[in-house]
Amino acid sequence: MYLAPRQLFFAPFAVAILSVFTVSAWAYDGRTVDQEISTDGARSVQIKQRIGDLAIRGGGGDSVRIEVQVRCAGTGTPDCRHAAAKVRIDWGRKGSRLEVRIIGTSRFSSRHIRINTTVKMPDTLPLETDTAIGNVTISDLKSDIEVDIGEGDAELTLKKKVVRRVNLDVGVGDARIVLGGTQIDDSGKVLDAVDWSNPEGKTLVEVDVAIGDAVVKLE
Repeated sequence: MYLAPRQLFFAPFAVAILSVFTVSAWAYDGRTVDQEISTDGARSVQIKQRIGDLAIRGGGGDSVRIEVQVRCAGTGTPDCRHAAAKVRIDWGRKGSRLEVRIIGTSRFSSRHIRINTTVKMPDTLPLETDTAIGNVTISDLKSDIEVDIGEGDAELTLKKKVVRRVNLDVGVGDARIVLGGTQIDDSGKVLDAVDWSNPEGKTLVEVDVAIGDAVVKLE
């Protein structure tokens, strides 16, 4: 009879411990994958990411530094943990081209995770990107750039003096070029195409977006 109060006292405590254990067991925010790849002997870089946002910045050095942040789309669940564990960086050489792949993503896994990839690479190497779904931002590069997006937005910020020609092709969305803060084209229509040239520059820029907007800012 005397033990009843003690049982009542410890029962909520036991439930609290169980609740904390359960939350800790399922709590999962995501993971970060990173890689540094030498560009020694490479004459161009190609980056492919099926799903997720991609931010690329040019700089010095002789390597490509990649960081992939994988985050849960909602509250951490076993589905998020399982999907995040599959994401990794794969790379190799095809001739003189360095090819980088962010693999392990799919339309199914994108329901559980969000991918944000940042890349820093030598600004003198030509770049090609291929993304099925996601936004791409590029800045501070001095060599040729080719961007291909299925669904998403492209935003490039470059120095006007180094760019020779810009070609933007958008299926559904807007194609815009901003020159020194002034917008020089914004037709905003289906099958939008914009061209700009500067005979003093050397860099060729080509952006193809099926669904989304494309903007190149020349500073």
